[in-house]
Amino acid sequence: MFHVCYSSSAEYIKYVAVSIFNIIKMSKKDNLKYFLDNHQPIPYHFHVFIENDNLEAEKLKSFIEILKQYYPCELSLHIISQSDISFFSHCALHQGARNAYYVLLMARYLSSKCDKFLYLGVDILVVQDIREIFEIDLKDNAIAAPLACRNYKGSMATYKSINSNIPDYTFSMEYRFCPDPMLVNVKEWLTQDIEKKCQYYITNFHAISAYEGCLNAVLYDNYLVLEPKWGLWIGRFLGEMCGWWKDTYKGETDKPLWGYTREEFEKNLQDVKIWHFTSGCAKPWQSPYIRLDKNGMPCEFEQQNLWWEYALQTPIFKEELQELKNNLENTALAIYKASVKNMIKAKDAIIQKHINTINTIIIEKKQVLQINTKL
Repeated sequence: MFHVCYSSSAEYIKYVAVSIFNIIKMSKKDNLKYFLDNHQPIPYHFHVFIENDNLEAEKLKSFIEILKQYYPCELSLHIISQSDISFFSHCALHQGARNAYYVLLMARYLSSKCDKFLYLGVDILVVQDIREIFEIDLKDNAIAAPLACRNYKGSMATYKSINSNIPDYTFSMEYRFCPDPMLVNVKEWLTQDIEKKCQYYITNFHAISAYEGCLNAVLYDNYLVLEPKWGLWIGRFLGEMCGWWKDTYKGETDKPLWGYTREEFEKNLQDVKIWHFTSGCAKPWQSPYIRLDKNGMPCEFEQQNLWWEYALQTPIFKEELQELKNNLENTALAIYKASVKNMIKAKDAIIQKHINTINTIIIEKKQVLQINTKL
């Protein structure tokens, strides 16, 4: 089976459903490469980790029965134990919730069920058949994941210590990765005791970017790098659109923004498997008007529209998703006005800063002239 895992709050279950539906629709039943000896496609087994049983999660059971008409698949709901919930209860929220930390528990919960699984966040869009990723040989690596950004020598991160008896922890971000998507080798994860090591950092440090931070601290360079096509950030295009940064690639400067060459990027751009709605871009279920480019226009991407095409076809959940889309359209003007107002306010602040700098220079020059005159 192809095991795919999610961690979700009740509010995000509908987005889990969209992702699962998206994956199923992109998996071709006539691809003989992924057939069993009985001439049936190898099934998917979707695992959804939740804090407690809820009506939204229960809907997934009816949902998966409908999806079986498209492709063989199973669903398991895993309720996180109270002791595990208690451990993470003190952690900083990640995008408003703690469920993201539960990826650290998945290998333990699935130790008797699979050798390998793919962890996905719900803010992704699959545009090709992803069964290919399960063919990757992880060897003795606990995970495979794509690079994040600013992967160069001298790029450092410091985790502030919570415990006064333990010094702050500073380490290189040269090998920083993004654990979404993340292919997990269950045996190696358990053998290397990744969960316990991550718990140490969560307990003793204010880790940057929640679970992503502790995973990077623990694994460092001990992982298999996935090509960027397996999780290409949509937000990476905002640098040029919003004037935030200039795209630089490996080999072009000592401090490149991206840890791969321009040629590698162009090649992967032509063969993207998974788009990741991250790095500053609006999630597909958010209004595109919350993010404006340097000309004051909304940062819209075709991937957002494609995500909605799947969302509005997703069985069981499509009606409530349609309501969400209607609400986004009805509030678009108000959100746009607020974003423009914030943009003007930010520019006014920059202008005022320059004015203050100029005034300071003028005052200093006058003081120098007065001193020279007295002399």
